Amino acid sequence: MFARSALGLSRPGHGYLVSVAGIGYVVGALLSYVLGSRLPVRLALGTGVVLSAASYLLYARSGTFGEAAIALVFLGVFQSVANVGLSVYLQDSLPTGSMGRILGTTQAGQNGLIVAAILAGGFLAHADGVRLMMTVTSMIAMAGGLWLSVLCLGPGAAQRFARPDAEHQALSPF
Repeated sequence: MFARSALGLSRPGHGYLVSVAGIGYVVGALLSYVLGSRLPVRLALGTGVVLSAASYLLYARSGTFGEAAIALVFLGVFQSVANVGLSVYLQDSLPTGSMGRILGTTQAGQNGLIVAAILAGGFLAHADGVRLMMTVTSMIAMAGGLWLSVLCLGPGAAQRFARPDAEHQALSPF
C-alpha cells in the first residue's frame, strides 16, 4: 500500500521492492552464517532489532524508489540477523520438551497483537494517510527496539544471556 500510494509505484515496481527486501534478507542470513561463531547472540538480537526499526523508518520516510530500495535492503539484512539471534536464544533458553507448547502459546498472543496493530494502522492510515501511519509505527518499533537493545546489551545483559556450558554464546552452535 505504501509503495503504491506514497511512492506512486506500479505493481511491478512494488514487486521489485519486495524482491530487493528478499535479497537483503538472504544477505543477512549469509552474514549470520559467516559471522556465526564470532557474533554473540545478544549483539545480533540487540542491534538487529533496533537497526531493523531504523531501516523501516528510513523506508517510511523515503521519497523515491532508490531510497526505498536501499532502506529495504538494510531492513532485510538486519531482520535476518535479529531473527537468527532470537531463534538461537530461544533454542538455548527453552527446555526442548516444552519448546513447542511455549512457542505455540506465545505465538497465539503475538498473532492477536498483530491483528490489533493492523486494524489500528488501517484506521490511522485511513484518517491521516499511509506515510504518517508508517512513520508513527516505525517510531514505536524504534522505541521497542531500543528497549530490547538495552535488555540485550545494557547492565545485567551478560547474566541474562549466560549459558552454564559456554562462556561466549555465539550464533553458531558448532
